[in-house]
Amino acid sequence: MTADMPVETSARLRWPILALAVICLLWAGMVLGISCLETPVKFSAPALKQAVAPELGRALAFDIGRVVFDAFSKVQVVWSILTFVLLLVVRPFHKTPCAIKVLFGLIWPIVAFQTIVLIPALAVRAQMVLNAPTQKLPPAPYHALYSSTELVKLIALIALGILLINAAGSKEISKPS
Repeated sequence: MTADMPVETSARLRWPILALAVICLLWAGMVLGISCLETPVKFSAPALKQAVAPELGRALAFDIGRVVFDAFSKVQVVWSILTFVLLLVVRPFHKTPCAIKVLFGLIWPIVAFQTIVLIPALAVRAQMVLNAPTQKLPPAPYHALYSSTELVKLIALIALGILLINAAGSKEISKPS
């Protein structure tokens, strides 16, 4: 242990930073898996297209999507709270790069907007499809907004994971104020 870098402080700060990085990268993987893979693939499933009535297959896909995204929204709220708590633990880490703070400051409002505004609006539209599968719905911006915010969140999560891994390896994190 040296005077300018206590071992306890260094290890104490590195683990929450690495935990933040792991959470961000796992979260990014979930976004990729659900939003970028599962959703498009679900609508191209042959069984849904060959259903007795194709519009019923479409309605089924909407219903599955509604359930999946509702559950995923809850998981993302948990990830948001966990990252906030871990960032508070890391707060003594006075050399936190501004980019990390900005990226978290971007992700948390996106999750809030998706959870409070977009998921409920999309659930209403999915229910409308379920109630009248043959009726065509008027255009609405919800899917485009959700997709756009997912892309921004995905990029921010990947960038955060990389920045946090770099920060955990930095010797600067444990220098006293």
